[in-house]
Amino acid sequence: MDNKANPEWFLWLLVALATVIGGLLIVVIIKCAFGMHKWKKTLEGPEYAVPAMVMGKEKRVMSQRILGHLPFEAAPEERFFMTFATEPSGMLTMEVPEEIYNELQEDSAGILVYLGDRFLRFDRKIEDPAEEEQPETWPDINM
Repeated sequence: MDNKANPEWFLWLLVALATVIGGLLIVVIIKCAFGMHKWKKTLEGPEYAVPAMVMGKEKRVMSQRILGHLPFEAAPEERFFMTFATEPSGMLTMEVPEEIYNELQEDSAGILVYLGDRFLRFDRKIEDPAEEEQPETWPDINM
């Protein structure tokens, strides 16, 4: 009887491992392809400019774990979101730059310009004092 270890189980293990890694690689490639397709479609889509009002603001602190479950974390990152009420779409929540987040207050009205699900700009409606209602006749100050 031969006391050598049977390498057949080792070959099966290598085949199983290669199959799992290959399958994961295919899934990652497909997800990347669909993500790039969505990104490209968003960039090629039309820009929308709609009347809107700022309904809410939210600051989220995001952190990512590095290397899966190990206790190493990347530096936390702040992201800024605003919810806009628009006439045709209802409510839209979009990530906005920090400057816009700090500049706009709730109940600010204006024109929201966006592309797909990406915020482009918010043109705030500024009240013009010259447009205030003026009396039709001025009172006579020469008395």
